[in-house]
Amino acid sequence: MNKEIKILYDLKSINLEKSTNSKLNKKNSKIVFYTCSSEEFFPIPPISDNMIVIGPYLDSSKYKHVCCKIKVPMGPVNFEPLLEIIKNNFEPDILICWVDAYYNGLYNLKNFKGLKVFVPGDTHHMMNPIRVMIDFCKYEKYDFILHSDARSINLFRNLRNIKHYLLGGITANEKLIPPNTQPIKKILHVGQTGKFHIKRSHHIHNLKKLKLEIDDIRVNNNKVFDVYNKYFATLNITLNGDFNARFGYVMAAGGVLISDKLSVKNQQSRIFSNDEVLTFSSLNEAYV
Repeated sequence: MNKEIKILYDLKSINLEKSTNSKLNKKNSKIVFYTCSSEEFFPIPPISDNMIVIGPYLDSSKYKHVCCKIKVPMGPVNFEPLLEIIKNNFEPDILICWVDAYYNGLYNLKNFKGLKVFVPGDTHHMMNPIRVMIDFCKYEKYDFILHSDARSINLFRNLRNIKHYLLGGITANEKLIPPNTQPIKKILHVGQTGKFHIKRSHHIHNLKKLKLEIDDIRVNNNKVFDVYNKYFATLNITLNGDFNARFGYVMAAGGVLISDKLSVKNQQSRIFSNDEVLTFSSLNEAYV
């Protein structure tokens, strides 16, 4: 085995033959899930009760729905040697590969016999990451692409024999909390404001100059719902009009979301109205 591949834990509690039931569901499906993210920010979502998880940023956290975790190097990873480890636990039905702008992902999938699902992340980081994802998706012959941003569907549409679905949130967890009747009377912002988040940094800096009380913090994903619940309102500033996870997280946490206007092409109006999520087009409008 490659020394850079590390099995963090392997319960071997699941020893099932390949499913003969064509109607796969959460209980009977065996899923291999590649995640490009840190568990600190995106814990492993319970897509199935029987999961093997692969990724470069995995830690030793355990989940009832995960029987094995395989830590791999950053960047493109050859799937073929991993398939041998996977088959020691079960014959997988589905492979879900969630990749990012640096193509932390899998290649050499030709011997995988199940359904292959591609989840493009970071499509809001513009064209170069998308070109890389399209090339990998075309070469590895995925069956489905699950998009979180409706605008990216057209970019992938020329790939033949691939079905496209708009299904944001597959990589997210959920926690429903009643609204807080005594919230902190400040505005909250949770997220990155570094050099790659120019618009966001600019907006927060200028809103603070207008004497708005904004707590700008970073929070682990497993705590973010409780933090959203504590505040009077949460501010969402997108990178370029993208429909991000805050739309689901803040309201699930019983919070109030205020966001800059999204691109009309995101089709968010099919899910939320302006009465449900207040939006602004300029800093002056946000301040008012």
